[in-house]
Amino acid sequence: MNSIQYLHKGYLRKWFSPEEIITDCLQKVKARENELRSFITITEDEAVHEAKNITRAFEEGRLESELAGVPVSYKDIINTKGTKTTNGSWID
Repeated sequence: MNSIQYLHKGYLRKWFSPEEIITDCLQKVKARENELRSFITITEDEAVHEAKNITRAFEEGRLESELAGVPVSYKDIINTKGTKTTNGSWID
């Protein structure tokens, strides 16, 4: 994975877009998830949607935050609007 500074520089210089980076990350997760079983929920549609918005914001010069477009994952103990939180338990 690239550093945050490298991603930011690449977005500003249009070497790649946040949409390309998240797509690459999701492909890597999918390729290994059956083996690693690291994720309970993968919000792929939301991630791609947000990456498209961030790509557009960079293109329009409206976004310069170094954290914009940095892929992240959250532990299942963090409540996230619209996503089920289970704390790693299979009990509903």
